[in-house]
Amino acid sequence: MTVAKKDWAFVIVAVMVFGLRLWLGRIIGCSFDPTLYHDDMLLINYSDLRGHFVTQDLPPQDALSKNMGFPLILYIIRAIGLPYTDAIAILWLMAALMTVVLIRILRGEKNFLVDTAIFAFVLFTPIAFDFNTGPKIYRNVVLPPLYFITLTMMASIFAWHFIKPRIKNSRLLLFNVSFGAILTLTYYVKEDGLWLLMCLVAASVICLIKIVADGERRLIYTATLLIPLMIFALGTTAYKSVNQKYFGVYLINNRTDGELANFLKLIYKIQSDNRTASVWAPADAILKAFDASATLSANPKLKDAIIHTRWFGGDITANPIPGEYLGWVMLSALYDSGTCHKPIDQENFLRTVNDELKAAFETGKLSRDNRITFLPIMGSMSADEIFSLRELIKIEYTAHLTLNTYLPGALPLNFEPFVKKFGLSTNPADYGLQSFIITQKTEPAEIVAKVSALTKINFAEENVHASIANRIIEKIFSVYAVIQCVLFVAAILGVGLTLLAIVLRKNFSCGDYLTLTIALAALILSLCYAFAVAWFCVFIRDSGNILWFGFLKYYSTALVPLLMLFEILGARLLHAQKFIDAKYF
Repeated sequence: MTVAKKDWAFVIVAVMVFGLRLWLGRIIGCSFDPTLYHDDMLLINYSDLRGHFVTQDLPPQDALSKNMGFPLILYIIRAIGLPYTDAIAILWLMAALMTVVLIRILRGEKNFLVDTAIFAFVLFTPIAFDFNTGPKIYRNVVLPPLYFITLTMMASIFAWHFIKPRIKNSRLLLFNVSFGAILTLTYYVKEDGLWLLMCLVAASVICLIKIVADGERRLIYTATLLIPLMIFALGTTAYKSVNQKYFGVYLINNRTDGELANFLKLIYKIQSDNRTASVWAPADAILKAFDASATLSANPKLKDAIIHTRWFGGDITANPIPGEYLGWVMLSALYDSGTCHKPIDQENFLRTVNDELKAAFETGKLSRDNRITFLPIMGSMSADEIFSLRELIKIEYTAHLTLNTYLPGALPLNFEPFVKKFGLSTNPADYGLQSFIITQKTEPAEIVAKVSALTKINFAEENVHASIANRIIEKIFSVYAVIQCVLFVAAILGVGLTLLAIVLRKNFSCGDYLTLTIALAALILSLCYAFAVAWFCVFIRDSGNILWFGFLKYYSTALVPLLMLFEILGARLLHAQKFIDAKYF
């Protein structure tokens, strides 16, 4: 009876807190940049599924360049009839609830104050209100809450295989089915979801070992363990099959998948003295590929379209292609040169080219780069360049813990505090954000009408609540900057003291061991992710963009749920154990 009352108390408070979150989202509003054809507008155009697949309104070189996860979310939001800001708030509601579920599983009991605090802590996560990752119609907005949901559901399933009394089979089955669907959707929002799948495989292997060791209820637990992977496999097959039906290629996208991805990997392997951490594909490496491939050599128009690309000032010898952009250059060049008119033509053409380049490596016609590679799809680095990444990693952690690069995101933006803090330019155009500063009334009426219908938000009207919304967001940032730093220190202490106590053979509950395991996994995974993002973002730092450190925050959104989970779980360890009373302290 007491537990039921606590549940009702939590539900009532949670509804009230979510109501406040819903209201805040509405007065903040949202924005999009109509000048970013390959970002905001591309995914908005993708969300018209009939126009994307059936009538194929977009140019062929743009039709499969990005994943369909976020456009599908936009389509569902429109079909349901929800305002975009409400839908994003609901995603954060799910993230907060799933975090509470995980904590309850690990703790083995319900606690009104703890559950409510964790619920509110996740629901008002600051990244949801930052101008570049929050109130915006782009995929990076949905990634943090989806990562929260995916990681907490994965951790819950992991915990259920160890904690007794175990969950009912029917509930475990339903949970795994839901998790499989969420995992698949989250994976295909962006092109870098492999780390999520690796986490699931690692967790599944550990659980499988536990199941085999126990020997009881082996069949049902093994079956439920495989369900998310089966759903992911089926979802991937369905996705590729749809693309094959409408575009003729059995691929997810034709920029980071398929033969173009293989071509990029080969270019990154070609020896070049001009390759740096920020220039993955120097012009001489590309020219060597043309010399080594008979198919490329027979296409001088393609060569000219690459060397004198529509990107980067039209000359990649004078303005080397930065970072990952060879993929975009190739998509444009293959189409502009008349080499490939359809995705299937691109696959067939590059398949032949790749076979020739592989043969050139085998015969010694092409020499391999001896620099260090983190992932084949990313550029290589020297040992010194890798060591220098520590500064970028530090900036990533500092950004998400202290919020020092966060800026309240309700339009119109107020850059003054940000400019004063970092001594930056006062001209909004210098930030590449001109269309954010201009009111939506100046945008083409057709685009405004299209996006307004999609999001149920009137972009033809100025946000009259922006000033009060930004003041509230500034207060949230101030509070979280303190809370997160305190929690991070507490988490380090909690994990460290727990490890020491284990070494000294103090007994802990199964829930404590699991809490420690998941907390350490979150911290280690955050380090790996921060390292990968730093590797990727070197070319942005070297681009001369005065807000390059903001891109580190933009690309490292997965650090937010990882760090917050570490903070919550680590602080819980510090609170749960009476270390001071232990005889060895």
